[in-house]
Amino acid sequence: MPEEIAQFSQESDFKQLVADIKSLSQVPAEQVGRLAEALHASSAFFLIQKVVAENIHGEKQAKAIVRLIEILIPESLNFVVGMITGWRKSLTEPDSYMTSTELEAVSGTLQKLIRNSPSIYRVKKAQVLKTVTGNEVFGVMFVCDARPVYNEARDDIDGYIPMTTMKIVYQRQNGDSEDIEFALTPNEINLFIDKATRAREKVNVLNEKLNQLLQNAIVEETYG
Repeated sequence: MPEEIAQFSQESDFKQLVADIKSLSQVPAEQVGRLAEALHASSAFFLIQKVVAENIHGEKQAKAIVRLIEILIPESLNFVVGMITGWRKSLTEPDSYMTSTELEAVSGTLQKLIRNSPSIYRVKKAQVLKTVTGNEVFGVMFVCDARPVYNEARDDIDGYIPMTTMKIVYQRQNGDSEDIEFALTPNEINLFIDKATRAREKVNVLNEKLNQLLQNAIVEETYG
């Protein structure tokens, strides 16, 4: 990808969008046609990731298409294409990213894939329900250290207490990002591991039982 991306915008979302549209432009037309038919031909509930993987051969291209389908809406396409077109013209060598003919072609591809079909509406509604009632975790970090125990004279160390600080970064429903920290003892770490393991076991049971009734109905994590 041209280095001018960093000069044009520091926004990681825009850089990802530029890269994903480039990847989409490299997908053969017949694959795009099959995918569009699979996405919009019925009102069945499905996993976007699964449908894309079944119709797009390249893993990189498949991940790019999933991201585009999840974040774009038909009403935004003209704006997005116009933004990419303006950015491309600002490059020293515009064709190093994509020729004008290729950009026109990928614009048509986006029109085929990004549509308000019943299935896409239902899938996106389900994705919203995942975070509508709580804060969304973005990352967890553990920092391990030891706290010394000094002697009475404070000139030597008699021992130490191992400690772990857990930092959770999350996004509130209003869009603000925040973090919270907890100091954990080894026993508290074991408690977290035990509780998380039990939660995962329960989720596995839910998936096994409910997927027998509603195949492909599970809403998985965002595709890479």
